[in-house]
Amino acid sequence: MGRKIEGPFYPYSQQRGEKLMAQVSVSSIIDRSSSMGYYNYIEPAKTDAATFVSIMRANDQIGLVAIDDTSPVLYTLNTLDTNHDVIQAALNVIKGISSYGNTNIKNALTNAHSMLGSASNPAKAIILLSDGEYNVGGDPLSGLPTDIPVYTIALGNSSGIQTLQSIASQTGGKYYFSPDAFELAAIYNQIANDSRVAQTSLNQRQQIPSYQFSSLPLQVPANTAHISLGVNWLNSQIDYTAGTPGVNQVSVLLRDPNNQKVALPPTFEGGEFVTFHLHDPLPGQWTVGCWCGQVPNNQFQGTMGGFEPQDSSSLSLHATHLCQHKKAPVNLRAALDTKGRAVSELQVRAYINSPLHSLAEIKQQHEQRLNTIQTDPAPEEGMSSSGPQLWALHKQLLPTENIFQRKTLPINVDASVDNDGRASINIPPFAFDNVGEHNVHLEITGKYASCGSRFSRTQQISLSATD
Repeated sequence: MGRKIEGPFYPYSQQRGEKLMAQVSVSSIIDRSSSMGYYNYIEPAKTDAATFVSIMRANDQIGLVAIDDTSPVLYTLNTLDTNHDVIQAALNVIKGISSYGNTNIKNALTNAHSMLGSASNPAKAIILLSDGEYNVGGDPLSGLPTDIPVYTIALGNSSGIQTLQSIASQTGGKYYFSPDAFELAAIYNQIANDSRVAQTSLNQRQQIPSYQFSSLPLQVPANTAHISLGVNWLNSQIDYTAGTPGVNQVSVLLRDPNNQKVALPPTFEGGEFVTFHLHDPLPGQWTVGCWCGQVPNNQFQGTMGGFEPQDSSSLSLHATHLCQHKKAPVNLRAALDTKGRAVSELQVRAYINSPLHSLAEIKQQHEQRLNTIQTDPAPEEGMSSSGPQLWALHKQLLPTENIFQRKTLPINVDASVDNDGRASINIPPFAFDNVGEHNVHLEITGKYASCGSRFSRTQQISLSATD
């Protein structure tokens, strides 16, 4: 994982005049307990964590902690260099992770927090990914330090959602729910924004049939010193190629604002991801495309992310309540901070991704099947009692039927600009139509009045609805 491509790499210059974000120190906690292997989460989780590390900048700091019986430090905090040797070392550690053991979240947080005690950067963050409730080591909320934000990810329907929500809330971090491994990459991309690694300007999942091409626009404002692009995918049978893709291959194509193809080798190439670091890119609308050959199940599932380390416009999204009754109005607050720069031509889009059926409805609909389903031996750790049965049925019915199917619906939203070029975003209250975990996505594009170049930002938030 994470083969470094030899080539000329440069410090992140500021010759274009845009102020860069402050350096950040991150401790990434990756759950490697037995259930991560049981649910086939471990490899996608490693890919997404590796992609996150590979977009970090020189003088950022990264450390790695595992979740298992004792939750040890896997990679001590190190400062990234311009030759990317530290990134490569961290990627090699991630590649070697395998799943086993229990879920000791408390010790993982203790080790991650202690690691950041020696951090030299002003911004600090902990990322915590887990697919299960803690079952050894004690309650992680007891004695939880609150001076460093923890960004938590609950992966799958057996995850300890309430615990992870509380950890994020008490530390000033943010909670995310990933219904499956496909959604996980977009969440890591968003946490890059939240943890101040970079502003997330592009964050889109893509499902591309065999022999097809799909492209997305990437806005690069004037005075941008550096951007990073990350593309990763779920299927480990698929490899990256710089040429025409063949069987089980995908190619990533970049075109600059003049529609010229940019033959840039990836800065990092992993088993299921590639990242590109572009220095002093031409301002304007770039195009990022994926071209697939013949791929398994005739579908490529990948995520494209674009990242700007410039300290420019930032988009925020907050909710009055992270967990509430499904019939109560959902109140969201969104804001675009342009650091005093006037903007125009705002375009905004919001949508919600929700479960088609609640877990209770799924169990009721498939009661007879669940009574007869043969389950694999399940690990005795952090898993709900019905989790193995539902997962076994889910695997048995795929790809014909998805019992955990979700739906995406638009949300009303509007954006306006006052006479001074200040932006405001309004999301009217709405209600959930089902219990369970919901993800709200917000995207905005606009134009800086001073230079006339366009920008884009993304945000998302995870909310729980109860009966």
